[in-house]
Amino acid sequence: MHLSANQISKWRRCKRQWAWEYIAGIKPPPSQKQSFGSQVHAELEMWLKLGRAPSASEAGQVAAQGLHHLPTPRSGLKIEYGFDFPWVDDVTMTGFIDCLDLDGKPGGVAWRPWIVDHKSTSDLRWAMSEEELARDPQALIYAVYNLLTFNAPVVDARWVYYAASNSAGKPRRPAGCRKVDAVFSVNDPAFLDRVEELLTDSRAIIEVMQKQTPPKFLAPSPDACSSYGGCPHRERCALTNDEKIDGFFLTTAK
Repeated sequence: MHLSANQISKWRRCKRQWAWEYIAGIKPPPSQKQSFGSQVHAELEMWLKLGRAPSASEAGQVAAQGLHHLPTPRSGLKIEYGFDFPWVDDVTMTGFIDCLDLDGKPGGVAWRPWIVDHKSTSDLRWAMSEEELARDPQALIYAVYNLLTFNAPVVDARWVYYAASNSAGKPRRPAGCRKVDAVFSVNDPAFLDRVEELLTDSRAIIEVMQKQTPPKFLAPSPDACSSYGGCPHRERCALTNDEKIDGFFLTTAK
């Protein structure tokens, strides 16, 4: 069995949404925003791999906003770096790191791995804060992998947000860029607590996967119905008013 940071994030957002995709196997096709984000990623991949400047395309112009926040392009960088490692209960954690610089963050006080991740967004207000990044499942799992694999007690992480205008029917234009940095340390009790929370969620996911619990038998999260442009499984859930009320109470109780 394999898990990913994306699975845990979806589980935390809404257990039903997770189950529609990982139990029922109903995964929606990429949205236009996701497809555009993939184009931006491709431009940045070529920059970091080959030093090829972003193109004049819409995606290239958006990508060019953040080049000064990235490592210097060179052959030693690990780009779209796939990994897997033993996680919990015979489960393997898998993922891809957009950019891993094992030479460390420029100006760092000591050597430690530097993780860089690209995020496309329609508005910089959706960018995480440093505190939110320190709690993010993806960032935590990337940090754990580096701590275990490279025997590094401290890992640097940087999420770079590339904003693009989102006017219907109009070309996407650069709309700003922001970097968010975080540091993960094995000597930080808060980091260790957050990793333990990930393990707890992972065990819960494993139990549901083993039982193949149908989506509608899991608690809904009504707040997630409209997040990220709207859940693609809203009509399948068809929450009743009673279920919405119960779901809100459960969310509040957490």
